[in-house]
Amino acid sequence: MSPARLKDDWTSWRDKPRAANAGTEEKRKQGERWAALNEFVRRNGGAVTSVPGNKTLRVEVPKGSELPAKLAELGYNVAAHGTITRVTGAQPVSPKVERATRTVPSAFAEMDVLEIRLDGR
Repeated sequence: MSPARLKDDWTSWRDKPRAANAGTEEKRKQGERWAALNEFVRRNGGAVTSVPGNKTLRVEVPKGSELPAKLAELGYNVAAHGTITRVTGAQPVSPKVERATRTVPSAFAEMDVLEIRLDGR
């Protein structure tokens, strides 16, 4: 029977440098790409509806928006996934203005749904 080995105390693992994990680095980069693309989409009138860190980014843009063309121009593979109705809220309009313009503001907007893969496929 071999002699029992004593386990190191907690200071031995506390002072070890953390091993560079390639998966962790890739996830960090993917998170940075997601955040940058989210900012770009928001600045151009769209909304990202997928969770952060996901490989597929789901984006809602107003109908007729130029955002899909801009994303394709930047090299992203943009896939259309239909349309939805989004509750956006309407600005309050006084009855006097409503009667004068004969339009009723709508709290709903038709949006195109797009998917973009962050891994470049």
